[in-house]
Amino acid sequence: MKRIPWIILVVIGVFAYSVSAGLLQERQAAVIKARSSGGATPTPTPTPDPCDGYLVCEDAEGTGTPTGWTDSAAGGTVNWDYTTTILEGSQSLYVDEDTADVFTISPSVSGLVSGYALIRFPSWGNITDQFLLSLTDSGAVSRCAARIDISGTAAVLEARLNATNGTATVGTLATGTTYHLWVDYNDAADTCTVAFSTDGTKPSSGDNVSVATYVSTYALTYLRLPSQHTNISYIADHIRGDDAAIGSNPD
Repeated sequence: MKRIPWIILVVIGVFAYSVSAGLLQERQAAVIKARSSGGATPTPTPTPDPCDGYLVCEDAEGTGTPTGWTDSAAGGTVNWDYTTTILEGSQSLYVDEDTADVFTISPSVSGLVSGYALIRFPSWGNITDQFLLSLTDSGAVSRCAARIDISGTAAVLEARLNATNGTATVGTLATGTTYHLWVDYNDAADTCTVAFSTDGTKPSSGDNVSVATYVSTYALTYLRLPSQHTNISYIADHIRGDDAAIGSNPD
């Protein structure tokens, strides 16, 4: 048997080593790449916009009166930057009246049938038929509204549809407590329904609900937070309006 020349053996050995080293480097590079990238790059989850889907959405977090809103404060105060008692976020809306009607009204929208807001009363006096939150027509006339009657330390709510009041709620409200307030207009049923709670759960019936009935067909376009008497003030926040009934704990 002929012996393979030593030079050929050297060449074969060098070739084999090079191939082995190359494969090792490729494997090491793949491992480093996988570790550094953590595998596939995850797709970030977008932060949901709490105002998505609402016709009216205002959280009083800007400076001054929000774009599109109109204040009437000749006889009192409408303060969108209120920080003494904050209902949500970093500031709230404060409305107080001295000598005349004071209110703020939303931008005009189409198809409005439901309104919601957080409401709190720092102080009040005896009042009958005070508007709180209302859905208005294009002339800013309140058609479906929550109204409050106050006697001493307790208050009740009534739904009002056009000029017809519903039966007052059995449940009562007090100063110094934050309430969730809903107002819903149902054209097909000819009703305006007002509901309130302290935990964000919307009641459909019971002590904290009032319903007014009046044969009507209204095109509602504004959400209004009015004040009509000199002996009441309120704080509001998380204001919503929509073309469908707003449910419990809305975004």
